[in-house]
Amino acid sequence: MSRALHNQEARDRLSSMMRAMYTNRITNLEFDERAEEFAYEDDAAFQVFWKGAWMTYDDFNAHGFMGERALTRDEKRTVARWILFLKSGQPYEWPNLTSLPRWTFWIFFLAPVCVAWSFRRWDVLGVGFVAAIWLFAILDGYFTRLSRPVFREADDIEVWPFISKAKYGTALENPPFLRGIDRRS
Repeated sequence: MSRALHNQEARDRLSSMMRAMYTNRITNLEFDERAEEFAYEDDAAFQVFWKGAWMTYDDFNAHGFMGERALTRDEKRTVARWILFLKSGQPYEWPNLTSLPRWTFWIFFLAPVCVAWSFRRWDVLGVGFVAAIWLFAILDGYFTRLSRPVFREADDIEVWPFISKAKYGTALENPPFLRGIDRRS
């Protein structure tokens, strides 16, 4: 098993880019173009990018988060929690969803070529590719669905990406953007 990758600088850069996107200082496409590289430099950033931020925008058309796309109060809280998690330095502790190993895609991809070559029927190769990709997607989805209950039961899903309400509470005690402000007054 490999050691978890922790790169606080990548987390900080991704959280800054997320703040810029969700406050309409950059578009979603500007975010997408620059932020993905940070996601691959840290395990937690990877999860927050792909399972969180990436799911909130259209990556084909430039837009901001205003008008019809404006975040609701709950969505703003969710995004703030993602950013707080990145700034907290806590490890990403959620289990990974089980899916087919990526190398199996190549088996599904090469199978139609082998069949077409064996029968010398190159005219059906396109249909074979479509069928293989379709079958791979169905089986991958099936294995992913099998592991979802394990993910949901891992701990407090409503505070994701924090693993528990206690760890979320700990991060809330030291908010990164309110340091130096006396909150008692």
